[in-house]
Amino acid sequence: VEQDTDRVLIHSTFELSGTRFPLNGANIRIGQKPIASVTAIRYLNESGSDRTVSTSTYALDLGAREIYLLPGKSWPSAMTYHRSVRIEYVAGYGAESSSVPGLLRDLVNLYCDSRFNESQTAQDAYEATVQRVIPTSYTEAPLP
Repeated sequence: VEQDTDRVLIHSTFELSGTRFPLNGANIRIGQKPIASVTAIRYLNESGSDRTVSTSTYALDLGAREIYLLPGKSWPSAMTYHRSVRIEYVAGYGAESSSVPGLLRDLVNLYCDSRFNESQTAQDAYEATVQRVIPTSYTEAPLP
């Protein structure tokens, strides 16, 4: 269901890594949705020591799934090296299944029914419901 809808259902921790911070203070885009929080942004400074970016430096735009710099702030100087910048974050609707929107919970049930009972009716219903969840354009988003 998560793969078919491009959504993380239950809170899960992920890491995004790169060789440097964005140039010119650009935002950092997070792929998973919905994004819940940023746990930490860590980096190797120019002398190779592991450091953590202060939370007073950046904020998270949940809707855009982007980390952006606060006014007057800049990304620190980091060593240009494999995984020298690491962002740990949490994605998902919540820690409990009750946090997941009803339509997505229904999809899990339909998916299980279609796979375990080999029910073509459930498979057809699952595929039709997935199409309702996935936006048909970038401006149409039936689920957060």
